[in-house]
Amino acid sequence: MPGARDKKDPHQLHKPDGVWLTKGVRTRRMIPLIRMFFVVGSAFAVAACSSEPVLELSVGAREGKTLYDTNGCASCHGSNGSGGVGPILAGIAGTNVALSDGSLVIADRAYLVESILLPQAQLVDGYNIKMPQNQLTAEQADLVAQFIEELVIP
Repeated sequence: MPGARDKKDPHQLHKPDGVWLTKGVRTRRMIPLIRMFFVVGSAFAVAACSSEPVLELSVGAREGKTLYDTNGCASCHGSNGSGGVGPILAGIAGTNVALSDGSLVIADRAYLVESILLPQAQLVDGYNIKMPQNQLTAEQADLVAQFIEELVIP
């Protein structure tokens, strides 16, 4: 009978169907299961240790966040305005912003909307990468600006 053994070998294990497996085969069969536990465990660890604060937003700001996420804003400004290659947006509303021409402007709703609709009009000092043009309407830009106004510094 194939798979039968004459002597007791400590490196082989018996399965109920009468086939003998070596420990190496058994270990290789466990690898996908071990990988699955690692991936699932890692996902829970990342979710539990996430540093992104939970935002409590108004209805308009939630719509603005959706537009912010779906139009690529988060790729440069961070998922919650924490910055990156683009300026930090969290906590910017109502503050003075230094522009590349040396002037200062207050980051009010009008400034935020204009910066979204005409990104090259007033460039923030210290950022050489120019924000790409977008296809947002004035109403959509206003919703994104509302989201930015409700961002808090983490």
